[in-house]
Amino acid sequence: MLGALGDLEEGAAWLDRGEALNQRAIAGGTEFGGFSVDLAAIHALRGEPDEARRWLGRAAERDGWRQFRFARLDPTLDRVRRHDWFAEWCAAMEADVTAQRERTRARQDRVRPP
Repeated sequence: MLGALGDLEEGAAWLDRGEALNQRAIAGGTEFGGFSVDLAAIHALRGEPDEARRWLGRAAERDGWRQFRFARLDPTLDRVRRHDWFAEWCAAMEADVTAQRERTRARQDRVRPP
């Protein structure tokens, strides 16, 4: 995947810059689940499945359910998609989406005018 940029070193440098940007946002308190999914993708591209798993776990804790549909299909995560834990993560995120829909539906019922 990094070779698609034409230069492995340049590709690795782009991943490093992406990681630094996401880490800066997290350190600055502007984190949401999408940054963690981005970092998981960076580690997946680097061939670091344990780190990718750690960041997807963090995404799950930080409203990552909002990004799970993209993560489920994102080709940058192909290297970790074959791991059992990835399917488990997707199932957990899908359950969170279902729960969020139910919470939203319940709130709409309470605020609907008579």
